[in-house]
Amino acid sequence: MTKEPPKTRLAAGLTVVDLGKVDVAAHNADVGRRDAESASVLANPGVEGEMKEIRKRIGAVNALYALEAPVRELLQELERKIGDLFARCSELDEEARHDTLTGLMNRRGFEEVVNMYISGAERDGSPLVAVVVDLDGFKGLNDRLGHGAGDVALQLAASIFKETLRGSDVVGRVGGDEFKFLLHTGMEGAAVVLERVREKIEEGLRTLAHLRGFAGREGQDADKLAGIEGQPGETPVGITTSIGFAEFQLGTTAEQLFEKADQAVYASKNAGKNTVTNAADLTETEATQ
Repeated sequence: MTKEPPKTRLAAGLTVVDLGKVDVAAHNADVGRRDAESASVLANPGVEGEMKEIRKRIGAVNALYALEAPVRELLQELERKIGDLFARCSELDEEARHDTLTGLMNRRGFEEVVNMYISGAERDGSPLVAVVVDLDGFKGLNDRLGHGAGDVALQLAASIFKETLRGSDVVGRVGGDEFKFLLHTGMEGAAVVLERVREKIEEGLRTLAHLRGFAGREGQDADKLAGIEGQPGETPVGITTSIGFAEFQLGTTAEQLFEKADQAVYASKNAGKNTVTNAADLTETEATQ
């Protein structure tokens, strides 16, 4: 009877073709030794604990994978809400720098932009002209026709300023009926455009019909004039402007620059109002008033 060769377990990476080259008994002994070593390692309490910990972590990872979709949706929702919050903060910051009635910059916003432009002019020497504008007769308008008419007059004046000045010019409402400009031009150019502003205000705010026409435009608040419906259209509004302007000089602060323009406004009022005055034309006495 033929004796069968000992059964052989193939080690990893070993093919049948390789069997002829292998000492079968030695190979089986080596495999058995490895199995014994593996069993001994697995029987070690420390190793068993580590295996349990690994299985636990694998379970936790699988649980995280299960949560991936809802967590991703939650994160996307949080990102949207954070974006909305930043947008609202930006809106509030913008509102804090603008006058709600006219849409122009308020004092805070105007001064921030002016300081920025003056810093630039200090570096590159670009021309700037400071302008102060007071609406003559504004208090009388409020007293005669009410604050609604006064609000429309302010809105119409602001509209005229924006239409007449260039996009690079800075315009702000800094008080009840006080406006300030910072023009990117020299004194000759400023004198021309400011005379044009004076003329347009005088004509555009001449009668109540002008206010009604403006308030009736789309987007304007016509209800502000509802209380004076009985007044005829030719009722005079009586709004004009006293304007003063001053040229920026290197080393001059925004406060000093607009103080000169303020002095020119006083000179315009003393000259009978509805006038444009260049601060450079003031006498020494007028400049110190």
